[in-house]
Amino acid sequence: IWKTLGSYSAGCLLLPLMLAHLKPKLISDNLFIFSSLTSALVISYWRFGNLPTGWSDIDALYIGLGSSFIIIFGVLILKKLKPA
Repeated sequence: IWKTLGSYSAGCLLLPLMLAHLKPKLISDNLFIFSSLTSALVISYWRFGNLPTGWSDIDALYIGLGSSFIIIFGVLILKKLKPA
């Protein structure tokens, strides 16, 4: 159970908290919450879903960090590409 709780706390909150601490104006509160909740859903699916053989060897922590990274930097890139 501790491995699951650790995956949730680190996978969902590590990247958004680091970015919010290092660059306070970089991500909005809405993006912070969206990234954290979406990562929690992805971790839950990864942990309890029916995954193909071999994929379940990847720890849910990395999946949560990856999803958080994709969401945050995807939104930031889209904001930069958006015409003024």
